[in-house]
Amino acid sequence: IDSVRGGAELRRDMEAGRLDLAVGAFDGFNGDIMHRRLLRQGYTTLFRKGHPQAREGMGIKAFRAQQHLVVSHAAPYGQINQALEAAGVSLQAHHSVPHFTAVPYVLSVTDLLATVPAMLAAQTASRFGLEMMIPPLRVPGLQTNLYWQRRFHRDAGNQWLRSLLVELFAQG
Repeated sequence: IDSVRGGAELRRDMEAGRLDLAVGAFDGFNGDIMHRRLLRQGYTTLFRKGHPQAREGMGIKAFRAQQHLVVSHAAPYGQINQALEAAGVSLQAHHSVPHFTAVPYVLSVTDLLATVPAMLAAQTASRFGLEMMIPPLRVPGLQTNLYWQRRFHRDAGNQWLRSLLVELFAQG
């Protein structure tokens, strides 16, 4: 099992059959790529315990006034950044990290807020001394899918791996 980045290279590798499966929220695959929904989740805003202003139920004006940590290479999760900008949070004036994995580390030692997928928030909050709140902005839900090349649809090994991932991660 290897982890690779999304984007055009992922599409080419999937279409060429160099990758067996992909898990994520990817767009732009052609008709030869099949998919199955694994889970759907919303977003949660994380902040360190003891943050001087952040709290559950904070309004959009107070939320906008805070410094935010954004994930600069969030594709395909860019709807978070789009929702922040639509709410009046200028992303250029804030701090950024390239990947979600850095977010809890940075938040634990700063007064920044970060709006992240809810499962990431739930899995990291207590471990990093963070608190969670429902963000006061609208962000579409995030659907995570399992993708595979159509020509591997009946391949026994691919079917086994897909069924294992569905068993481990699929909701309902």
